[in-house]
Amino acid sequence: MNRLAHLAEKRVTPPLSAGLTLRQRAEASLRELPDDFEAVSPTALRQMFHDLRVHQVELEMQNEELRQTQLALDTARARYFDFYDLAPVGYLTLNEHGLIEQANLTTAAILGATRDALVKQPISHFILKEDQEIFYCYRHQIIETQQQQSCDLRLLKAGGTPFWARLEAIAVPDGTGAPALRIVLRDISARKQIETELEQHRHHLESLVASRTSSLLIAKEVAETANRAKSTFLANMSHELRTPMNGIMGMTVLAQRRATDPKQIDYLAKVTQSAEHLLAIINDILDVTKLEAERLSLEQADFTLDSVLKNLDRLMGPKAAEKGLKLSLDVASELANQVLRGDPLRLGQILLNITNNAIKFTAAGAVSVRVQLAEEGPIDLLLRFEVQDSGIGISTEEQKRLFTAFEQGDGSMTRKYGGIGLELAISKRLVQMMGGNIGVDSQLGAGSLFWFTIRLGRGAARASP
Repeated sequence: MNRLAHLAEKRVTPPLSAGLTLRQRAEASLRELPDDFEAVSPTALRQMFHDLRVHQVELEMQNEELRQTQLALDTARARYFDFYDLAPVGYLTLNEHGLIEQANLTTAAILGATRDALVKQPISHFILKEDQEIFYCYRHQIIETQQQQSCDLRLLKAGGTPFWARLEAIAVPDGTGAPALRIVLRDISARKQIETELEQHRHHLESLVASRTSSLLIAKEVAETANRAKSTFLANMSHELRTPMNGIMGMTVLAQRRATDPKQIDYLAKVTQSAEHLLAIINDILDVTKLEAERLSLEQADFTLDSVLKNLDRLMGPKAAEKGLKLSLDVASELANQVLRGDPLRLGQILLNITNNAIKFTAAGAVSVRVQLAEEGPIDLLLRFEVQDSGIGISTEEQKRLFTAFEQGDGSMTRKYGGIGLELAISKRLVQMMGGNIGVDSQLGAGSLFWFTIRLGRGAARASP
Protein backbone atom coordinates (compact mmCIF):
# COMPACT_ATOMS: atom_id res chain seq x y z
CA MET A 1 0.00 0.00 0.00
CA ASN A 2 2.79 2.37 0.87
CA ARG A 3 4.40 1.81 -2.55
CA LEU A 4 1.12 2.53 -4.43
CA ALA A 5 0.49 5.68 -2.42
CA HIS A 6 3.95 6.85 -3.22
CA LEU A 7 3.35 6.38 -6.96
CA ALA A 8 0.05 8.25 -6.77
CA GLU A 9 1.71 11.18 -5.09
CA LYS A 10 4.29 11.27 -7.85
CA ARG A 11 1.54 11.44 -10.51
CA VAL A 12 0.13 14.61 -8.99
CA THR A 13 3.22 16.50 -10.21
CA PRO A 14 4.75 14.27 -12.86
CA PRO A 15 8.37 15.10 -13.74
CA LEU A 16 7.62 15.77 -17.44
CA SER A 17 9.11 18.40 -19.68
CA ALA A 18 7.30 21.72 -19.68
CA GLY A 19 7.14 21.51 -23.45
CA LEU A 20 4.84 18.39 -23.45
CA THR A 21 1.21 18.85 -24.48
CA LEU A 22 -1.70 17.99 -22.22
CA ARG A 23 -2.33 14.89 -24.33
CA GLN A 24 1.24 13.69 -23.91
CA ARG A 25 1.10 14.29 -20.15
CA ALA A 26 -2.24 12.45 -19.85
CA GLU A 27 -0.97 9.50 -21.87
CA ALA A 28 2.21 9.31 -19.76
CA SER A 29 0.14 9.35 -16.59
CA LEU A 30 -2.09 6.53 -17.86
CA ARG A 31 0.91 4.39 -18.75
CA GLU A 32 2.30 4.76 -15.21
CA LEU A 33 -1.00 3.84 -13.48
CA PRO A 34 -0.94 0.47 -11.72
CA ASP A 35 -3.58 -2.13 -12.41
CA ASP A 36 -5.03 -1.55 -8.99
CA PHE A 37 -6.91 1.80 -9.20
CA GLU A 38 -7.85 1.58 -5.53
CA ALA A 39 -4.28 2.38 -4.65
CA VAL A 40 -4.45 5.79 -6.47
CA SER A 41 -5.12 8.72 -4.25
CA PRO A 42 -8.18 10.91 -4.88
CA THR A 43 -5.94 13.90 -5.50
CA ALA A 44 -4.08 12.11 -8.26
CA LEU A 45 -7.32 10.99 -9.87
CA ARG A 46 -8.76 14.48 -9.80
CA GLN A 47 -5.61 15.82 -11.46
CA MET A 48 -5.79 13.12 -14.09
CA PHE A 49 -9.46 13.82 -14.84
CA HIS A 50 -8.69 17.54 -15.04
CA ASP A 51 -5.93 16.90 -17.60
CA LEU A 52 -8.26 14.69 -19.63
CA ARG A 53 -10.97 17.35 -19.69
CA VAL A 54 -8.51 20.03 -20.74
CA HIS A 55 -7.23 17.71 -23.45
CA GLN A 56 -10.79 17.13 -24.61
CA VAL A 57 -11.37 20.87 -24.89
CA GLU A 58 -8.11 21.22 -26.78
CA LEU A 59 -9.17 18.47 -29.20
CA GLU A 60 -12.53 20.15 -29.77
CA MET A 61 -10.78 23.46 -30.48
CA GLN A 62 -8.40 21.76 -32.91
CA ASN A 63 -11.34 20.04 -34.59
CA GLU A 64 -13.08 23.41 -34.98
CA GLU A 65 -9.93 24.93 -36.48
CA LEU A 66 -9.68 22.01 -38.91
CA ARG A 67 -13.34 22.41 -39.83
CA GLN A 68 -12.91 26.14 -40.49
CA THR A 69 -9.76 25.50 -42.52
CA GLN A 70 -11.53 22.84 -44.59
CA LEU A 71 -14.45 25.23 -45.13
CA ALA A 72 -12.06 27.98 -46.34
CA LEU A 73 -10.34 25.48 -48.65
CA ASP A 74 -13.68 24.38 -50.07
CA THR A 75 -14.69 28.02 -50.61
CA ALA A 76 -11.37 28.86 -52.29
CA ARG A 77 -11.62 25.72 -54.44
CA ALA A 78 -15.16 26.66 -55.48
CA ARG A 79 -14.02 30.20 -56.27
CA TYR A 80 -11.09 28.85 -58.29
CA PHE A 81 -13.35 26.61 -60.34
CA ASP A 82 -15.76 29.52 -60.86
CA PHE A 83 -12.90 31.58 -62.24
CA TYR A 84 -11.63 28.61 -64.22
CA ASP A 85 -14.98 27.72 -65.76
CA LEU A 86 -16.30 31.25 -66.29
CA ALA A 87 -13.05 32.75 -67.63
CA PRO A 88 -13.42 34.74 -70.89
CA VAL A 89 -10.89 32.40 -72.52
CA GLY A 90 -10.75 28.64 -72.83
CA TYR A 91 -8.44 26.58 -70.63
CA LEU A 92 -7.57 22.97 -71.41
CA THR A 93 -4.85 20.49 -70.50
CA LEU A 94 -3.44 17.86 -72.87
CA ASN A 95 -1.52 14.81 -71.74
CA GLU A 96 1.57 13.50 -73.47
CA HIS A 97 -0.60 11.58 -75.97
CA GLY A 98 -2.53 14.68 -77.04
CA LEU A 99 -5.72 13.71 -75.15
CA ILE A 100 -7.79 16.35 -73.39
CA GLU A 101 -7.46 15.83 -69.64
CA GLN A 102 -9.24 18.98 -68.44
CA ALA A 103 -11.29 21.73 -70.06
CA ASN A 104 -13.28 24.62 -68.69
CA LEU A 105 -16.81 25.58 -69.71
CA THR A 106 -15.53 28.33 -72.03
CA THR A 107 -13.54 25.74 -73.99
CA ALA A 108 -16.67 23.61 -74.27
CA ALA A 109 -18.66 26.63 -75.49
CA ILE A 110 -15.98 27.55 -78.05
CA LEU A 111 -15.84 24.00 -79.42
CA GLY A 112 -19.62 23.58 -79.26
CA ALA A 113 -19.59 20.49 -77.04
CA THR A 114 -20.12 19.53 -73.41
CA ARG A 115 -17.15 19.27 -71.11
CA ASP A 116 -17.71 15.52 -70.59
CA ALA A 117 -17.66 15.04 -74.37
CA LEU A 118 -14.27 16.69 -74.57
CA VAL A 119 -12.42 14.83 -71.83
CA LYS A 120 -10.21 11.96 -73.08
CA GLN A 121 -10.78 13.04 -76.70
CA PRO A 122 -7.74 13.62 -78.98
CA ILE A 123 -7.26 17.32 -79.67
CA SER A 124 -6.64 16.39 -83.32
CA HIS A 125 -10.40 15.68 -83.66
CA PHE A 126 -10.95 19.42 -83.29
CA ILE A 127 -8.21 20.64 -85.64
CA LEU A 128 -8.79 21.21 -89.35
CA LYS A 129 -6.96 18.53 -91.32
CA GLU A 130 -4.90 21.09 -93.27
CA ASP A 131 -3.65 22.65 -90.00
CA GLN A 132 -2.84 19.49 -88.02
CA GLU A 133 0.79 19.53 -89.16
CA ILE A 134 1.04 23.12 -87.90
CA PHE A 135 -0.21 22.02 -84.47
CA TYR A 136 2.15 19.03 -84.38
CA CYS A 137 5.18 21.30 -85.02
CA TYR A 138 3.84 23.83 -82.52
CA ARG A 139 3.45 21.18 -79.78
CA HIS A 140 6.88 19.72 -80.50
CA GLN A 141 8.51 23.16 -80.29
CA ILE A 142 6.91 23.92 -76.92
CA ILE A 143 8.08 20.62 -75.42
CA GLU A 144 11.58 21.11 -76.83
CA THR A 145 12.07 24.72 -75.73
CA GLN A 146 10.00 24.60 -72.50
CA GLN A 147 8.90 28.13 -73.32
CA GLN A 148 5.48 29.63 -73.84
CA GLN A 149 4.50 29.78 -77.53
CA SER A 150 1.49 31.07 -79.46
CA CYS A 151 -0.05 29.88 -82.70
CA ASP A 152 -2.99 30.77 -84.96
CA LEU A 153 -4.75 27.86 -86.68
CA ARG A 154 -8.17 26.66 -87.74
CA LEU A 155 -10.15 24.46 -85.34
CA LEU A 156 -13.41 22.60 -85.83
CA LYS A 157 -16.52 22.86 -83.72
CA ALA A 158 -18.31 19.67 -82.73
CA GLY A 159 -20.63 20.15 -85.69
CA GLY A 160 -17.72 20.44 -88.14
CA THR A 161 -17.78 24.22 -88.58
CA PRO A 162 -14.22 25.62 -88.94
CA PHE A 163 -13.12 28.77 -87.12
CA TRP A 164 -9.89 30.62 -86.40
CA ALA A 165 -8.38 30.23 -82.95
CA ARG A 166 -5.27 31.41 -81.14
CA LEU A 167 -3.48 28.95 -78.87
CA GLU A 168 -1.02 30.02 -76.18
CA ALA A 169 0.55 27.03 -74.44
CA ILE A 170 3.32 26.03 -72.08
CA ALA A 171 4.70 22.59 -71.23
CA VAL A 172 4.39 21.32 -67.61
CA PRO A 173 5.10 17.86 -66.18
CA ASP A 174 2.08 15.83 -65.10
CA GLY A 175 1.90 13.61 -61.99
CA THR A 176 4.17 11.00 -63.58
CA GLY A 177 6.68 13.52 -64.92
CA ALA A 178 5.45 13.17 -68.53
CA PRO A 179 5.12 16.42 -70.52
CA ALA A 180 1.64 17.91 -70.63
CA LEU A 181 0.40 21.08 -72.28
CA ARG A 182 -1.64 23.77 -70.60
CA ILE A 183 -3.37 25.78 -73.32
CA VAL A 184 -5.22 29.09 -73.38
CA LEU A 185 -7.74 29.08 -76.23
CA ARG A 186 -9.30 32.15 -77.91
CA ASP A 187 -11.76 32.38 -80.78
CA ILE A 188 -10.28 35.00 -83.16
CA SER A 189 -12.65 34.46 -86.09
CA ALA A 190 -13.98 38.03 -85.87
CA ARG A 191 -10.46 39.47 -85.89
CA LYS A 192 -9.46 37.29 -88.83
CA GLN A 193 -12.58 38.38 -90.68
CA ILE A 194 -11.68 42.04 -90.10
CA GLU A 195 -8.09 41.37 -91.23
CA THR A 196 -9.37 39.67 -94.38
CA GLU A 197 -11.69 42.57 -95.14
CA LEU A 198 -8.90 45.06 -94.49
CA GLU A 199 -6.58 43.11 -96.78
CA GLN A 200 -9.23 43.06 -99.51
CA HIS A 201 -9.79 46.77 -98.97
CA ARG A 202 -6.04 47.40 -99.17
CA HIS A 203 -5.79 45.46 -102.42
CA HIS A 204 -8.77 47.40 -103.74
CA LEU A 205 -7.15 50.70 -102.77
CA GLU A 206 -3.86 49.61 -104.34
CA SER A 207 -5.74 48.76 -107.50
CA LEU A 208 -7.45 52.17 -107.46
CA VAL A 209 -4.15 53.93 -106.76
CA ALA A 210 -2.44 52.01 -109.57
CA SER A 211 -5.28 52.87 -111.93
CA ARG A 212 -5.28 56.51 -110.84
CA THR A 213 -1.49 56.67 -111.10
CA SER A 214 -1.65 55.25 -114.60
CA SER A 215 -4.29 57.83 -115.53
CA LEU A 216 -2.19 60.62 -114.00
CA LEU A 217 0.91 59.43 -115.83
CA ILE A 218 -1.01 59.44 -119.09
CA ALA A 219 -2.43 62.88 -118.31
CA LYS A 220 1.03 64.08 -117.30
CA GLU A 221 2.50 62.79 -120.54
CA VAL A 222 -0.29 64.46 -122.52
CA ALA A 223 0.25 67.73 -120.61
CA GLU A 224 4.02 67.56 -121.09
CA THR A 225 3.56 66.83 -124.76
CA ALA A 226 1.19 69.78 -125.07
CA ASN A 227 3.60 71.97 -123.08
CA ARG A 228 6.51 70.94 -125.31
CA ALA A 229 4.40 71.64 -128.35
CA LYS A 230 3.47 75.04 -126.92
CA SER A 231 7.08 75.82 -126.09
CA THR A 232 8.22 74.75 -129.53
CA PHE A 233 5.49 76.84 -131.12
CA LEU A 234 6.36 79.91 -129.06
CA ALA A 235 10.06 79.46 -129.73
CA ASN A 236 9.44 79.16 -133.45
CA MET A 237 7.09 82.13 -133.38
CA SER A 238 9.63 84.17 -131.43
CA HIS A 239 12.32 83.40 -133.96
CA GLU A 240 9.95 84.10 -136.83
CA LEU A 241 8.92 87.42 -135.27
CA ARG A 242 12.42 88.44 -134.28
CA THR A 243 13.85 88.00 -137.77
CA PRO A 244 11.55 90.51 -139.51
CA MET A 245 11.69 92.74 -136.41
CA ASN A 246 15.45 92.99 -136.73
CA GLY A 247 14.91 93.87 -140.37
CA ILE A 248 12.44 96.61 -139.45
CA MET A 249 14.80 98.03 -136.85
CA GLY A 250 17.75 97.95 -139.26
CA MET A 251 15.82 99.67 -142.01
CA THR A 252 14.52 102.24 -139.52
CA VAL A 253 18.06 103.09 -138.47
CA LEU A 254 19.06 103.52 -142.14
CA ALA A 255 16.04 105.73 -142.73
CA GLN A 256 16.89 107.84 -139.66
CA ARG A 257 20.36 108.47 -141.06
CA ARG A 258 18.94 109.88 -144.29
CA ALA A 259 15.97 111.69 -142.81
CA THR A 260 16.13 115.49 -142.63
CA ASP A 261 12.54 116.40 -141.80
CA PRO A 262 12.18 116.78 -137.98
CA LYS A 263 8.69 115.29 -138.00
CA GLN A 264 9.91 112.33 -140.02
CA ILE A 265 12.85 111.84 -137.64
CA ASP A 266 10.41 111.87 -134.68
CA TYR A 267 8.23 109.25 -136.39
CA LEU A 268 11.22 107.03 -137.07
CA ALA A 269 12.41 107.39 -133.44
CA LYS A 270 9.02 106.25 -132.20
CA VAL A 271 9.13 103.31 -134.62
CA THR A 272 12.55 102.35 -133.24
CA GLN A 273 11.37 102.68 -129.65
CA SER A 274 8.28 100.56 -130.34
CA ALA A 275 10.34 97.97 -132.22
CA GLU A 276 12.84 97.72 -129.37
CA HIS A 277 9.99 97.28 -126.89
CA LEU A 278 8.41 94.57 -129.05
CA LEU A 279 11.78 92.86 -129.48
CA ALA A 280 12.25 92.84 -125.68
CA ILE A 281 8.86 91.15 -125.29
CA ILE A 282 9.76 88.58 -127.93
CA ASN A 283 13.06 87.88 -126.17
CA ASP A 284 11.24 87.43 -122.86
CA ILE A 285 8.80 84.98 -124.43
CA LEU A 286 11.70 83.07 -125.95
CA ASP A 287 13.43 82.91 -122.55
CA VAL A 288 10.25 81.66 -120.86
CA THR A 289 9.82 78.90 -123.43
CA LYS A 290 13.44 77.84 -123.00
CA LEU A 291 13.07 77.80 -119.21
CA GLU A 292 9.87 75.76 -119.35
CA ALA A 293 11.43 73.33 -121.80
CA GLU A 294 14.60 73.25 -119.65
CA ARG A 295 16.63 74.14 -122.70
CA LEU A 296 18.20 77.29 -121.29
CA SER A 297 21.79 76.80 -120.11
CA LEU A 298 24.09 79.13 -118.24
CA GLU A 299 27.43 80.29 -119.63
CA GLN A 300 30.59 79.91 -117.55
CA ALA A 301 33.01 82.76 -118.20
CA ASP A 302 35.31 85.07 -116.24
CA PHE A 303 34.00 88.59 -115.64
CA THR A 304 33.90 91.41 -113.10
CA LEU A 305 30.97 93.08 -111.44
CA ASP A 306 32.35 96.41 -112.58
CA SER A 307 31.73 95.53 -116.22
CA VAL A 308 28.19 94.31 -115.51
CA LEU A 309 27.28 97.39 -113.48
CA LYS A 310 28.76 99.78 -116.05
CA ASN A 311 26.60 98.18 -118.72
CA LEU A 312 23.59 98.52 -116.41
CA ASP A 313 24.36 102.22 -115.91
CA ARG A 314 24.81 102.74 -119.64
CA LEU A 315 21.40 101.24 -120.42
CA MET A 316 19.34 102.42 -117.45
CA GLY A 317 21.06 105.75 -116.67
CA PRO A 318 19.48 107.69 -119.55
CA LYS A 319 16.07 106.19 -118.82
CA ALA A 320 16.28 107.28 -115.19
CA ALA A 321 17.50 110.72 -116.18
CA GLU A 322 14.50 111.17 -118.51
CA LYS A 323 12.21 110.80 -115.45
CA GLY A 324 14.40 113.00 -113.25
CA LEU A 325 15.49 110.05 -111.10
CA LYS A 326 18.90 109.50 -109.58
CA LEU A 327 20.39 106.04 -110.35
CA SER A 328 23.19 105.11 -107.93
CA LEU A 329 25.42 102.01 -107.95
CA ASP A 330 27.03 100.95 -104.67
CA VAL A 331 29.63 98.18 -104.57
CA ALA A 332 32.98 97.91 -102.82
CA SER A 333 35.88 98.46 -105.23
CA GLU A 334 37.65 95.27 -104.21
CA LEU A 335 34.47 93.30 -104.91
CA ALA A 336 33.77 95.19 -108.14
CA ASN A 337 37.19 94.35 -109.58
CA GLN A 338 37.37 90.75 -108.35
CA VAL A 339 37.36 88.22 -111.18
CA LEU A 340 34.31 85.99 -110.90
CA ARG A 341 33.12 83.03 -112.93
CA GLY A 342 29.55 82.64 -114.09
CA ASP A 343 27.12 83.98 -116.66
CA PRO A 344 27.51 87.78 -116.86
CA LEU A 345 24.84 88.08 -119.58
CA ARG A 346 22.13 86.46 -117.43
CA LEU A 347 23.23 88.36 -114.33
CA GLY A 348 22.95 91.59 -116.33
CA GLN A 349 19.52 90.49 -117.55
CA ILE A 350 18.29 90.02 -113.95
CA LEU A 351 19.63 93.44 -112.92
CA LEU A 352 18.12 95.07 -116.02
CA ASN A 353 14.70 93.52 -115.38
CA ILE A 354 14.56 94.60 -111.74
CA THR A 355 16.11 98.05 -112.27
CA ASN A 356 13.84 98.72 -115.25
CA ASN A 357 10.80 97.89 -113.10
CA ALA A 358 12.09 100.14 -110.32
CA ILE A 359 12.47 103.07 -112.74
CA LYS A 360 9.13 102.31 -114.39
CA PHE A 361 7.17 102.44 -111.09
CA THR A 362 9.03 105.39 -109.54
CA ALA A 363 7.79 108.89 -110.37
CA ALA A 364 10.28 110.86 -108.26
CA GLY A 365 13.23 110.19 -106.02
CA ALA A 366 16.00 107.69 -106.61
CA VAL A 367 16.80 104.10 -107.53
CA SER A 368 19.77 102.47 -105.78
CA VAL A 369 21.59 99.29 -106.78
CA ARG A 370 23.77 97.71 -104.08
CA VAL A 371 25.98 94.61 -104.08
CA GLN A 372 27.22 92.93 -100.90
CA LEU A 373 29.28 89.87 -100.09
CA ALA A 374 26.95 87.52 -98.19
CA GLU A 375 29.18 84.48 -97.89
CA GLU A 376 32.72 83.62 -98.94
CA GLY A 377 33.98 80.10 -99.62
CA PRO A 378 37.24 78.63 -100.88
CA ILE A 379 35.95 78.19 -104.44
CA ASP A 380 32.89 80.45 -104.70
CA LEU A 381 31.12 83.52 -103.35
CA LEU A 382 27.49 84.19 -102.41
CA LEU A 383 26.56 87.73 -103.47
CA ARG A 384 23.48 89.70 -102.46
CA PHE A 385 22.08 92.28 -104.88
CA GLU A 386 19.54 94.91 -103.81
CA VAL A 387 17.53 97.33 -105.94
CA GLN A 388 15.68 99.93 -103.87
CA ASP A 389 13.29 102.55 -105.18
CA SER A 390 11.00 105.26 -103.82
CA GLY A 391 8.09 104.29 -106.04
CA ILE A 392 4.48 103.29 -105.52
CA GLY A 393 5.23 100.18 -103.43
CA ILE A 394 3.47 96.82 -103.50
CA SER A 395 0.78 95.45 -101.17
CA THR A 396 1.29 92.19 -99.28
CA GLU A 397 -1.38 90.42 -101.33
CA GLU A 398 0.15 91.53 -104.62
CA GLN A 399 3.62 90.39 -103.53
CA LYS A 400 2.41 86.77 -103.47
CA ARG A 401 1.78 86.84 -107.26
CA LEU A 402 4.71 89.00 -108.21
CA PHE A 403 7.12 86.32 -109.47
CA THR A 404 4.51 84.35 -111.44
CA ALA A 405 4.65 84.46 -115.23
CA PHE A 406 2.21 86.88 -116.90
CA GLU A 407 1.32 88.40 -113.51
CA GLN A 408 1.69 91.98 -112.33
CA GLY A 409 0.95 93.49 -108.95
CA ASP A 410 -2.27 94.97 -110.31
CA GLY A 411 -3.94 94.25 -113.63
CA SER A 412 -4.46 97.95 -114.19
CA MET A 413 -0.68 98.44 -114.19
CA THR A 414 -0.43 96.75 -117.57
CA ARG A 415 -2.48 99.54 -119.08
CA LYS A 416 -0.71 102.32 -117.18
CA TYR A 417 2.90 101.14 -117.16
CA GLY A 418 3.03 98.52 -119.90
CA GLY A 419 4.73 95.12 -119.80
CA ILE A 420 3.35 91.59 -119.76
CA GLY A 421 4.65 90.40 -116.37
CA LEU A 422 7.47 88.13 -117.54
CA GLU A 423 10.58 89.92 -116.33
CA LEU A 424 10.35 88.96 -112.65
CA ALA A 425 9.28 85.39 -113.43
CA ILE A 426 12.30 84.99 -115.71
CA SER A 427 14.56 86.60 -113.11
CA LYS A 428 13.36 84.17 -110.44
CA ARG A 429 14.11 81.13 -112.62
CA LEU A 430 17.55 82.47 -113.52
CA VAL A 431 18.37 83.22 -109.87
CA GLN A 432 17.38 79.68 -108.90
CA MET A 433 19.57 78.28 -111.66
CA MET A 434 22.46 80.27 -110.18
CA GLY A 435 21.90 78.71 -106.73
CA GLY A 436 20.20 81.67 -105.07
CA ASN A 437 16.89 83.14 -103.94
CA ILE A 438 14.87 86.23 -104.79
CA GLY A 439 12.35 88.30 -102.87
CA VAL A 440 10.89 91.71 -102.17
CA ASP A 441 10.28 93.90 -99.12
CA SER A 442 7.70 96.58 -99.79
CA GLN A 443 4.81 98.61 -98.45
CA LEU A 444 2.15 100.25 -100.52
CA GLY A 445 3.12 103.89 -101.08
CA ALA A 446 6.54 103.51 -99.41
CA GLY A 447 8.73 102.12 -102.17
CA SER A 448 10.18 98.65 -102.69
CA LEU A 449 13.38 96.74 -102.05
CA PHE A 450 13.98 93.87 -104.46
CA TRP A 451 16.83 91.54 -103.52
CA PHE A 452 18.36 88.36 -104.86
CA THR A 453 21.35 86.18 -104.10
CA ILE A 454 23.46 84.16 -106.54
CA ARG A 455 26.49 81.94 -106.14
CA LEU A 456 29.45 82.69 -108.39
CA GLY A 457 32.77 80.93 -108.71
CA ARG A 458 36.17 82.52 -108.32
CA GLY A 459 37.79 83.55 -111.58
CA ALA A 460 41.23 82.50 -112.82
CA ALA A 461 42.88 85.86 -112.09
CA ARG A 462 42.28 89.16 -110.33
CA ALA A 463 41.50 92.13 -112.51
CA SER A 464 43.52 95.30 -112.19
CA PRO A 465 41.64 98.26 -110.73
